[in-house]
Amino acid sequence: MEQDAEGTYWVATEGGLVQLHEPLAVAYTKRDGIARNKVWSVCEGNDREIWVGTDQGLTRINQSGEIATIPFIGPAANGADRCVWPKRTGGVWIAKNNNYGLYSCQNGHFEQAAAPKELGSNSITCLAEGRSGLLYVGTEGCVFGFRQEAPLPLSQPVCRFDVPGVRSMLEASDGTFWLGTDGNGAVRVRQRDMLLEVQFAQCQQSHIRHGRIRKPPEECPESFNGVGQMVLRQRQLFCDPQRAAGATHAPGHR
Repeated sequence: MEQDAEGTYWVATEGGLVQLHEPLAVAYTKRDGIARNKVWSVCEGNDREIWVGTDQGLTRINQSGEIATIPFIGPAANGADRCVWPKRTGGVWIAKNNNYGLYSCQNGHFEQAAAPKELGSNSITCLAEGRSGLLYVGTEGCVFGFRQEAPLPLSQPVCRFDVPGVRSMLEASDGTFWLGTDGNGAVRVRQRDMLLEVQFAQCQQSHIRHGRIRKPPEECPESFNGVGQMVLRQRQLFCDPQRAAGATHAPGHR
């Protein structure tokens, strides 16, 4: 779901795109011009246009309400646009499903921004931008941070968080970086302290089992009423501290 600059909500659903502006609700489907009825993602670009990622095709709605699907040629054309995120220079970043990698769309032109091998051959699950301007790419294996102004294709991440199964990213007002994961609990990254704190909403079911972070079973009480926490001190969050010197803020949320 996205709220644009005028306060209108845009909701991605399996049956189309829904525009909510009280008291009106408008539904857009393939008959209205969007690429497919199943909509995975939506965002407002810096050009004030609405970008719609569907099950097969990227659609743009301009400020006049005109709807256009941008043609994509190549194997990735069959992949769903799982995530869309506005580019600072106009257009959008696109996370293709089925492990096709990260793409850029600007001025009607698609270009691969990061190949699957640059993302550890992991499917992209979410995108976000930090206040420092980094583009954060959440994958099934970890989170990568890239400088948006770098020439394409992006080859060297500025930072990396080894947390698997990330599904959403949120920046708190104090700069804390929260990760929501698929069944693995909530992860809090406090970069200023170089600490990685893992917070478990449900202790027995929310271990991070597929990475290096795991809460020992003996730390899980039989009766769990609070929030289990584990702090790994001195954990190196950045793969290259020199390149990450400017990355002092965590990503935002959309």
